Amino acid sequence: MSDWIIRTKLAPSMVSKVSLDRAALSSTLNNVLKTRLVILHAPAGFGKTTLLTAWRASLIDRGIPIGWLSLDDKDRDLSHFLMYIGQACQFGGLIRKDELPSLPAGISGSPPSEYVASLATALGKNKQDIVLVLDDYHRAHTLRNSEILNQLISIVPSNVHFIVSTREYPSALELADLRARDQLVEVDGSSMRFSEAEIRQYLSSLVDLSDETNWAATLFERTEGWPIALNTVRRWIVEGVSLEDTLKQISGRSSDLSDYFLEQVFDALDETTQEFLLQTSFLERVSGDLANHLCGVTNGWEILEDLERKDLFVQALDRERHWYRYHRLFSEFLQERMRRHFVEKIADLHVSASHWFRVQSFESEAVHHALASGRWDVVAELFEALGGWHYGLRGHMDALERAVALLGTQQLTNYPRLWLAKVYLALRHGEIETAGRIQYEFIDFVDENASNDVELHSEISIISQRRGLFANVKCSSSFNLCLLHRRA
Repeated sequence: MSDWIIRTKLAPSMVSKVSLDRAALSSTLNNVLKTRLVILHAPAGFGKTTLLTAWRASLIDRGIPIGWLSLDDKDRDLSHFLMYIGQACQFGGLIRKDELPSLPAGISGSPPSEYVASLATALGKNKQDIVLVLDDYHRAHTLRNSEILNQLISIVPSNVHFIVSTREYPSALELADLRARDQLVEVDGSSMRFSEAEIRQYLSSLVDLSDETNWAATLFERTEGWPIALNTVRRWIVEGVSLEDTLKQISGRSSDLSDYFLEQVFDALDETTQEFLLQTSFLERVSGDLANHLCGVTNGWEILEDLERKDLFVQALDRERHWYRYHRLFSEFLQERMRRHFVEKIADLHVSASHWFRVQSFESEAVHHALASGRWDVVAELFEALGGWHYGLRGHMDALERAVALLGTQQLTNYPRLWLAKVYLALRHGEIETAGRIQYEFIDFVDENASNDVELHSEISIISQRRGLFANVKCSSSFNLCLLHRRA
């Protein structure tokens, strides 16, 4: 082997200390022996290399030659890329040393296509199934490298199989034809996340499996089955943190996961994308139009599509790719970063989101963001428009309670249906005297301001009638509430 070759690139550099038999995924990878290409794409920390390392060992045990290449940024150079592919094929036993042009002169002295043809010819001399793994392909991806890889994949004989592992969906590879001919297998992050059963198995040596608390389901919900987060959970427990405390502490805000997101994901993004993610991180779902509204950009759709393509913890919620969501832990990381560095912007973003959802007739989300803003005037205006106490009757009593708690009596004067809501809520809590006092104050206010809102008068009567308070409430000189009550 040439002196310039970094030998550690030609085999997995790290082996997980704790193995987990992921039979279903291994079975899927075995399909590469029936196809030409497997694409393994998932965000950072989903255990792609760990999975491939274990599967590589199983192939070696079966006597199937497998070449391995861990790619890095230097492999973006085409000559470097091709030379290492050749070395991986040689080191893995896919070809003999004398079947390649001499290195490095063999590359520099001939066009890349000639080297690819020479490599394909050499691979074709091996009549058994052989596999080449290109790990971390996103680090070496360029259009030229993809063109050459497309060429190699298309001309090698049927016994040669490829696995490409990447954090970004390799759209530059020609996958449509392979897919149409059933020569492509795709494994994504949703397939690689741990199930509840796998979480229990992974932690079985550390956690009492007879524990009746549904801790595995809680961990699955908190982590969404993200392997690196579960590895963090395992390490914490080994270090002496109780399972109960672990369940409370595991989040995208914890230092371990925050550091991982920062190093492996966030810092590699350009400033525009970072700002986009921060300003939309508080949303349960985001569309391009909503992102444009919040961030003051016009390319929100393009940014979301690019984030999804790059597997940056962003996934579409529907087939039309109209709505997207962020991975829960990634969202928590972004929100904490926003809170620490741009806290003054958070309330304004919630207000802006509330207005957008309201215009789009997404009532519950408009309410959620109005309340999250903490702006009493925004909350009051929205709840008054939604009918005040009527909104609570429609099954949103908790939200109504939070809205009323934000407003004092003086602030309620411009929002009569929220004032009535305060009466109604007091009645629901059995605070009859308090409800009567608030209703006295309200009717005095309505009387003094000579309101002609007939519907409001009826609502006053309805609340009185339904709660049997009418006998304790004086009649207004402006409105014949007694008459309204009898008519009701």
